[in-house]
Amino acid sequence: MALYRYAGATANVTVEAVEELEQQLVQFCREVLVRVDSSFPSHGERGAIEKGQVSEYTQQVLFTRCQELRDGRGLEIMRLLRAEDASGAVRVKAVGLAEGNSFEASWSFVVDPDRVEGDHLELVVAGEIEEKIVGAFSLRFGSWNVKDPS
Repeated sequence: MALYRYAGATANVTVEAVEELEQQLVQFCREVLVRVDSSFPSHGERGAIEKGQVSEYTQQVLFTRCQELRDGRGLEIMRLLRAEDASGAVRVKAVGLAEGNSFEASWSFVVDPDRVEGDHLELVVAGEIEEKIVGAFSLRFGSWNVKDPS
């Protein structure tokens, strides 16, 4: 499993709402996963949205989490927001990949009163899909720094 980090110009986007950033990441992740595994569902039914909060160090973090699945496979989508500094992340995790494969993408952001600024992307991927996933993300976002290969 390796952690890749990207903080280039294509990750630094400005949108009006976090939902737009989430939609961009979900759509791109799903497209890449379908290209890598043709049996991966191109869409799924969104299940119930779970809301809550957790403590991260000394900060309270609000979250929403849901799954978009089809036949037990698809995406888990989580949005985190630290109320104290108005920063957070959208995380997309693949559910139901073949044995030995895993995938998660995270796009960090900062919320200003009139906009949301995407900051950097992180990608955690393992298994035979790693090279293809990293290649697809590299084409879209640019070169990655391998932060923690293991």
